[in-house]
This record gives sequence, structure tokens and C-alpha cells, in this order.
Amino acid sequence: MISEGWKISAVYVFLGLYADLVLFLLPLKSRNCRYRIRKASHQLAVMKDFFKDELFQRSGRGLIPNSRMGDLLPRIIQVLDGLDALNEDESFDPGKVKRQMRILCYGVGYFTFILPILSELFAEAPGLHLSINFYPKDGKAVEFFKNGFADFGLNPIPPTVQGIHIHPLTTLKYVLLLSSTHPIYRRWKESHRFQLNWLLPYTQFIPSSSKIGYYRPWLQLAEQGMRTIESPFFHTNSFYIEGSNAVGWIPEPSGRYLEANSGGRLGVISLPGEKKGEFVPKLFWHERLENDPLHQWVRSKIISHASSMDLSKPLL
Repeated sequence: MISEGWKISAVYVFLGLYADLVLFLLPLKSRNCRYRIRKASHQLAVMKDFFKDELFQRSGRGLIPNSRMGDLLPRIIQVLDGLDALNEDESFDPGKVKRQMRILCYGVGYFTFILPILSELFAEAPGLHLSINFYPKDGKAVEFFKNGFADFGLNPIPPTVQGIHIHPLTTLKYVLLLSSTHPIYRRWKESHRFQLNWLLPYTQFIPSSSKIGYYRPWLQLAEQGMRTIESPFFHTNSFYIEGSNAVGWIPEPSGRYLEANSGGRLGVISLPGEKKGEFVPKLFWHERLENDPLHQWVRSKIISHASSMDLSKPLL
């Protein structure tokens, strides 16, 4: 007869092995070994039969977790993170890090808040690896954070659910990108005057539709009949804008960079007052990573960079 204590121990062994598989065999500091997938699968099969466990089921390729095990995964990871924390040194040394961090992001957020600090991150933590992927718009982000498949999110519209911590970053605004030979740009350079209705005869590239609640002058122009192309590819649009009389609405960090690196072929007009379309990107993560030393270090780098940016100059 197996005691209840042994049954509990067996479950936790199962949980540890399964977490290894789900987390792509990432090494945890509380253990000094890795399991090959085949070896781990065999061990799971032996233990499943011995303890008559019901969290896995057999398939043609070995053992797979059932829905009950999937539901337990967030708590499994939290337990293992807690075990890791017990073995953490009192002082965190980024130079000893050997770990991958996964970030769900979007183009402007990546360009503005991640790219400028990559050299600094890798200089201090050469063993750090990053995986940058698009931020999903179908609600899957919360699932990724809960299951441990993503460490950070960066987007103006974070998920507002329990367990997600949110930190607002620097306020950004939109500027108008256009050719330096454009009649409106030359007029603005001479007089520093600008009116929205001057744009109506031309074509505008505008950001993809979103639910962000800020004033968007490009929608007003579209309603008045201005030819409009909706596109999220800010940097790619610049190739067309450079050789035409089209204009593009673009977040200021990207606009300043394109202007500075165009050899004088592109210009930027800053809009006055409410017409600049301000918005605030957010950095967010799951609560289980709140006290993770590496996570704290990386997000402190992002937040420090965001608070010290000079948006009137190119970031790169």
C-alpha cells in the first residue's frame, strides 16, 4: 500500500518532469541535469504505471499530458520557480545567466524599447538569449503568460486580467513623414506653419485600426475623402513616401530615425497640440515572474531606457 505522502511525492516528480518538457528542456537552477526527451518519456511511462497516475495518457508516440495536467501547469511552474528562488545567490550576477527570455511585442515597441538596449544587455549578460515574436491579437497572450511560454509583453493595449502586472512606459506621439521635396514640407520649413487640410489632395499611409482612445487626425482626413492606405509597416512605407508626394503617419522614434538616415530625402513634421495622437506603450508580465532576478534586471533596463529617451533625436 502506497502512503499518501509517497503519492504526493510522485505527483511532484511528474510535475517536474513535465515542466522540463513543456519549457523546452530549459535547465532550472534547482537541478544540475537535463533529460533527453526519450529518456524523460520512458521515465514518465515507468512512473505512471507504478503510481497509477492519471495526469498522462498513452499515445502512439509515448505519453502526452491530459487536460487536467494542462490546467495544473501554471501552478507547476510557480512551484518550480519557488524552488529556484531558494537556491538563488543573494546578489544577482547577469554575467552568469544562461537562459532564454521570450518577448511578445509589436514593431514600434521593439524598435523603441528593445533594440536600443540590446548591446547593453548582451555586454552584461552574454549568456542571455532573446526570442522576439509578434504580440497576438486574439487573446492568446494571457494563455502564453500563464503557461510560461512568454516572459514579457509590450503593447499599448495590455490584457487587463488578474495576475498580469502592467508598467506604463514613455508617452509617444505620431509625426508626419514625407519627402523633403514635398510641397508641404518645403512650405513648413519656410514658415513652420501647418494645416491638416493641406494634405487632402495627397495619399496618406495610416496605422492599422486599433481601440486606443486617442485623437487620430488621419481618420478625420479619410472621412473628408483623402486617399488612404492602412498599413502597419511603418518603415517599409518610407520607401514609397521617399519617391512620391504621399505622406505617412508614424510614431516619432521611427520617424526621427528614418529622417536621420535618409540622406536628406525624408523629413518629419511634428504636429501641434492634440493633433499629435499621443499613446502610451505598456510593459507587462505574469505575477509569477515578479520576483525573478533575471526578469527584474531585464525589465529595469527597459524601464530605465524608456524614462531617459530623448525623442527629438534618433534612438539608434
